[in-house]
Amino acid sequence: CHEKVNTFCYICGQYEVAHLRKSINDDIKSKYRECFKIPMKNLNKSWVPKCVCNSCKVMLNRRNERNQFSETILEPTFWREPSNQANDCFFCS
Repeated sequence: CHEKVNTFCYICGQYEVAHLRKSINDDIKSKYRECFKIPMKNLNKSWVPKCVCNSCKVMLNRRNERNQFSETILEPTFWREPSNQANDCFFCS
């Protein structure tokens, strides 16, 4: 499943087509921390996406520009290590 990881958004957990995915950079990390009041975690783990979807990137930018949500994600996806890759995989279920 490790090849499927980066087809999903770190923030909302939704699938995103390749040409709309945005790699997580320092700017996205900073805006995420401002928005959700927590840092992005476990980015060094193989089971965590290293990209965000275009919708979440736009949401973070708008939130930062206006200091408000126009599209609201109340709670981001919290990534946890699968206990059993065979039947506890976010990407295969």
